[in-house]
Amino acid sequence: MAGVTVSNSYVGNNPDYAVKVTDVNSVVQAGNVQHVNVDNSTVVSQLDIYVISDLDEASSPKYYGNLDKDGNWYILQLTSTTARYAKGASNYATNWTNRAGLSYDYFNLVF
Repeated sequence: MAGVTVSNSYVGNNPDYAVKVTDVNSVVQAGNVQHVNVDNSTVVSQLDIYVISDLDEASSPKYYGNLDKDGNWYILQLTSTTARYAKGASNYATNWTNRAGLSYDYFNLVF
């Protein structure tokens, strides 16, 4: 997600699931929304600092590896019904290789 715009006092990519913003000076926490930038009314995702690094779409579950510029990482484990996360601050290549053996959990418990 590359960020979400605020319009008509609602935040979100999909108006059906948008979050009503009553005070843009406060921090909005809905899903992975972390911060409202008052200067340009853009909501910044906690995951926006990461870029995709590796994909494993052939396996079940599927895995998506993401890195930031400092070597912090997270891996998304995706099944047909769940999305779970693992994260760390170093040794991404080793953890990607061992991705099937990592402990994954809900977004709010990992980040």
